[in-house]
Amino acid sequence: MQLYSGPVGMQTLSNAGRADATGVELEAKWRFAPGWSWDINGNMIRSEFTNDSELYHGNRVPFVPRYGAGSSVNGVIDTRYGALMPRLAVNLVGPHYFDGDNQLRQGAYATLDSSIGWQATERMNISVYVDNLFDRRYRTYGYMNGSSAVAQVNMGRTVGINTRIDFF
Repeated sequence: MQLYSGPVGMQTLSNAGRADATGVELEAKWRFAPGWSWDINGNMIRSEFTNDSELYHGNRVPFVPRYGAGSSVNGVIDTRYGALMPRLAVNLVGPHYFDGDNQLRQGAYATLDSSIGWQATERMNISVYVDNLFDRRYRTYGYMNGSSAVAQVNMGRTVGINTRIDFF
């Protein structure tokens, strides 16, 4: 495994030694009414550097959350103008580190996402979405710059439109 090391602007990839990772992932879907489902998923991961990692022995591997979970309600509502597909989802990301020393940590956070799609034709789908509905701020990357910790923050609430056209 390799990690960036050295001062900012002069970082190089260096060997971080070996790491072990084990985990479990589960997923379930319940169709509670015609055209409607409730999905739930989760995972737990144990990832750490092993004995042959001189610098990071016993530390957690960066960018690997300890756990994650999600749940969504999805629908398909048939109309004479095409199907409408509403979706509401919550996503939980567990704590994780941004560095091999395990000094730069992002705590657990959750986001709420929503969307509504329209199946305009057999080959065209248009959807409008709002990700991170409540504008939850969290760090997506972090590093040390001398004695100061620097972090990149997520974009916050994101609103958009997706269009899909199948030509063949």
